[in-house]
Amino acid sequence: MSSILSEVYGEQTSFRLNQDTFRGKSPDELDLRKLFPPATKVLSGHLPYRYVKRIVEADSPKLITWLRDPVERVISNYYWRVNLDRNSSGSDDEQVQEMTIEEYIRIPKNQNRISYFLNGLSLDTLYFLGFLETYDQDLLGLSRKLNWSHCPHVHINVNPTFKKMPRTVSQDLRDEIIQLNQEDIHLFEEAKLLQSSINSR
Repeated sequence: MSSILSEVYGEQTSFRLNQDTFRGKSPDELDLRKLFPPATKVLSGHLPYRYVKRIVEADSPKLITWLRDPVERVISNYYWRVNLDRNSSGSDDEQVQEMTIEEYIRIPKNQNRISYFLNGLSLDTLYFLGFLETYDQDLLGLSRKLNWSHCPHVHINVNPTFKKMPRTVSQDLRDEIIQLNQEDIHLFEEAKLLQSSINSR
């Protein structure tokens, strides 16, 4: 998504924040507004809402988020982290690389991650809500709502090696993921019900 925003708004006015920015710091310690240039029009990244709340309160920006089916998100995140380059990954990811998916999903910090990131945000305050499962369609809807002159046709990046990782899991494991991620399941169901009214405003 960041590459699309850079193409539409220009690299000079589109700024991406990564999770390393806030790792180990509380929202009170970190003022993100000091990290990006004054000319920034678009801010993107995988950031917990509480870290951008100060920006929201000060500038009232258009809030846009993309969600993914919680079960598929857990499975995908596990295999992505297992497949990280051992020379470049942090110690936490190195630990994940030694885990089975069963061990991974049972660790509390790996559960309900969507709810963790959106904690404090009311979905009905969003300007736009998209789903990974309908990415192309929703991206087109976003481009129309924001009056882009064109909608870049960019597929979601997938590492070639990642494609080769086994992704099939048993129904029993899927059921366990559902039970361990009830907050995310409920949030995702709420989002599906609200998407049309949010995006049509």
